[in-house]
Amino acid sequence: MAFSAGIKLSGLDDFIAPSQACIKPVESLPAARAARGIIHVEGSVEALVPAKITLNDCLACSGCITSAESVLITQQSVGELMSWLAANKEAGGSKALVVSLSPQCWASVAAHFAIPPTEAAGRIVGMLKALGAALVVDVALARDLSLHESCAEYVGRVHQGGERTLLASACPGWVCYAEKTQHSAIPHISTVKSPQQITGSLLKRHAAKLLGRDPSEVYHLALMPCFDKKLEASRDDFTLPSNAELREVDLVLTSAEILDLLSAASLHFLSIPPSPLDPMPLVPGIPGGPLTSPDGRAWGVGGVSGSFAEEVFRHAAEGLFGRRVRVVEAGQQGGDTEMEEEGGEEVVAWSQVRNSDFHELVLQAPLGTPGSAPAGALLKVARCFGFRNIQNIVRQLRTSKGCAYSYVEVMACPAGCVNGGGQIRVAENSGESPKDRLKQVKESFKAGQVPRRPGENPELQTVYEQVVGAPPNSEGARVWLHTQYTARTDELINPIAIQW
Repeated sequence: MAFSAGIKLSGLDDFIAPSQACIKPVESLPAARAARGIIHVEGSVEALVPAKITLNDCLACSGCITSAESVLITQQSVGELMSWLAANKEAGGSKALVVSLSPQCWASVAAHFAIPPTEAAGRIVGMLKALGAALVVDVALARDLSLHESCAEYVGRVHQGGERTLLASACPGWVCYAEKTQHSAIPHISTVKSPQQITGSLLKRHAAKLLGRDPSEVYHLALMPCFDKKLEASRDDFTLPSNAELREVDLVLTSAEILDLLSAASLHFLSIPPSPLDPMPLVPGIPGGPLTSPDGRAWGVGGVSGSFAEEVFRHAAEGLFGRRVRVVEAGQQGGDTEMEEEGGEEVVAWSQVRNSDFHELVLQAPLGTPGSAPAGALLKVARCFGFRNIQNIVRQLRTSKGCAYSYVEVMACPAGCVNGGGQIRVAENSGESPKDRLKQVKESFKAGQVPRRPGENPELQTVYEQVVGAPPNSEGARVWLHTQYTARTDELINPIAIQW
């Protein structure tokens, strides 16, 4: 089995077992058996040409590349972006480059260059503007929409008596794994789109018109912390309703590829003047809410991977049980599961369950009488990072009792999105350990943002009223903000049971 030069495998550290056979096999025959200049491809005889395996092939496969983070494909690369920029320049700039930037990216860049996070974000925007970007937006609005819609989806399922456990769907590595090997988990997966794809919907289906462009004239580049996001953008589900040939996201580059982009464009990062982010065009002539906090930091959330579990917990605690809560990390207040009153809110702390990548939040029923034990848990959610922990959740779903948690924030990467496979890694012999780098990225991520709940974003209501035209978790909202996931049933050549 041999792969083309268009595929680079690296960092296979979050999967799993010996690889399965690829559903797109390419047989390299021994020289003594092969006629000169030909190669057998899937049983036929063809002229010798480089083999091609696209992102969609990998997504439909449960074979050699079971962790999408390990795939670099030529159609999702810096070279592809540079080719598009050159072609667009030659065509007189007929198309507009719009870019969405995730906070994990600028946190990684800040740690790599040892600069403040706000400076890193500004220089990334400056770099993109130097390359000709017409618009560079933060994913904060789309993240808030994804969180808000996830909360409404969970409460809606509870009221309708649906699946007892809901699993977050923002991580395409996890979704890819479930679709290929864990079909019983699919009914439990949230249908809410990830922030990346919601941003794509807003840019291509709405903002393009406000920019005076047809969607086909807008090229959307997403800067993300994970190679899995390339697979997500390639899904056939994420195309425009008006034109299935147009994708919501045209190209995804990772934090590490920002360094490659700087090299390809002959730019010196620390010499690039910082530029501010652009507002997402929503309503003609009406500026959006402030893009940053008063001190210049970005609006963010508490966790490193979107805070889906925390936000659903707070929303459900108040909406279903009339309990206002504030969440803190383990050890920051009282015991791990102790609840206290503070400012009219109950303070609930994350509790480590299995390891540092598995935590839970528990909303206990009120005490019966002073000194008595709690009556039991009203609500339990978890955040579950890394495939080993994911497997424990999947096993629970298969049992007659089901999963112990009402909602689980699932991320394929250990330590979450700040440790995504596309983040900038430490150089060999640099003297810096990966653990120290991850710590720096987390610190930059936290220092560069001011936590704000999704409902406090003034643009949220504008999107639902002026863009979506429908309330959360409605049929109208599903058209814009939801998708669907299905079992991938391609016949495998050598299927194996994946175990940890």
